Amino acid sequence: MCKCRSMLELHIRRNTITVPESRYFIHQIFLGVRYLHSKRIIHRDLKPGNIFLDHDLQVKIGDFGLATRFNYDDDRRQRYCGTPNYMAPEILTLEGHSYKADIWSLGCIMYTLLVGKPPFDASTVEGIYSRIKHCDYTIPSSLHQHAASLISLQLQLSPRRRPSVDKLLKHEFLICGNKPTSLPLSCLYTAPRTDHLGWFTTYLLPPRESSASANAVEEAPKNEPTQAETPGVEPIKTQEQNINEIRCLLTLLLGEDFKKLKYRYDSLPDELSDPEAHPLVWVSRWVEDSNGFGYHLCDDNIGVLFPDNTKLIIMANGLNVHYVDQQDHESYMTITQYPQELEEKMEKLIYFKKYMTDNLKTTADTDPVKESDAMARLPYVRQVFKTPQAIFIYLNNGTLQLNFNTHTKLIICPKMKAVTQMDMGRIFRTFRLGTIDEHGCDLKLFCNLKYALEQLIGGLA
Repeated sequence: MCKCRSMLELHIRRNTITVPESRYFIHQIFLGVRYLHSKRIIHRDLKPGNIFLDHDLQVKIGDFGLATRFNYDDDRRQRYCGTPNYMAPEILTLEGHSYKADIWSLGCIMYTLLVGKPPFDASTVEGIYSRIKHCDYTIPSSLHQHAASLISLQLQLSPRRRPSVDKLLKHEFLICGNKPTSLPLSCLYTAPRTDHLGWFTTYLLPPRESSASANAVEEAPKNEPTQAETPGVEPIKTQEQNINEIRCLLTLLLGEDFKKLKYRYDSLPDELSDPEAHPLVWVSRWVEDSNGFGYHLCDDNIGVLFPDNTKLIIMANGLNVHYVDQQDHESYMTITQYPQELEEKMEKLIYFKKYMTDNLKTTADTDPVKESDAMARLPYVRQVFKTPQAIFIYLNNGTLQLNFNTHTKLIICPKMKAVTQMDMGRIFRTFRLGTIDEHGCDLKLFCNLKYALEQLIGGLA
């Protein structure tokens, strides 16, 4: 039902989200909590891990294990329950709590999504509780003014001073500014385009003319986003930073002498796997010739990495194309309207797309054009290296994929601190690195991880 997992995974992958995205998600969460409160239900464990996302990125509130239903509106409960970073002070002090305990948790969720960590985070649980009891938190000066105001209203020490959900829904943060009606799935791992929220009707729909046009390009802003809408968005790491992070994670797991990790004769049991850390994007098929490296992603986007290190990616809708230059600046166009200087590369993209569709059993059908496509920012292959045993594929979201000659795929995701191995039967098994460190792994996975680290230490990339 919720194939996009929860907002916890979104938070781990993105750390912070943009203001328009937060309006989109927070508004839906508020509506869900308003419905619960109208039924005299308080959730009592609202947190990113219990806010699930379906295939359209619609919010679904789940895990009602700690929820309770009141017999009347002024009822109170005195049970100690919840998750430390999102627990209201009146629950901690056992003074009796009601609907306003959920309002506090909503403020913590909103702060976490926009700032990158819970407002009362500390190194110990005792430290968290102490900060909650004293309402000891700081709002960064860079945070959107209306967002800061809405958070402050929810994080009031006295429950009586916290507004109801109905009043929160009328706050200017939610009724002013850009609030998308939908979001692209790319928001699960990268910030959306917020430069053209009204772009759909004027640009995404198929044009009447099919000739190439230099005026059809939309360039992504090269300057920093304005403070008003996109504060706190994590800067994109360089490829060198991503590779160093993977190298450090594998060294920590295997040891500098490759003797730290234990390998076992049997595979890790399925109950130790973690589907929540499953990679969102990987290369499912690829082909290479003198024109470049063509690839088909698991989300049906198709791209080409050209010899000059520029990239073209066509969306699964078969219409919209993103161009990435050598400095990683993005430009947006369509398959029929693009700058004249890209005509040769566009022809190569079409060639690779047709080849993979005809010969590699890729999905032939195209997705319909959606309004959210106007905000999508596509993942793409940043660099490719070949060794005698494998091909190393670096994606711009930080993921490293190894395709071994044995047809085994190894996908390392540094943000989730997880590794996925896929065999010829396309059976995925994903494990957190911490789980592998504790329980060991089978010889095949051990050898593949060891080979990856050896190549990274040897200066590959």
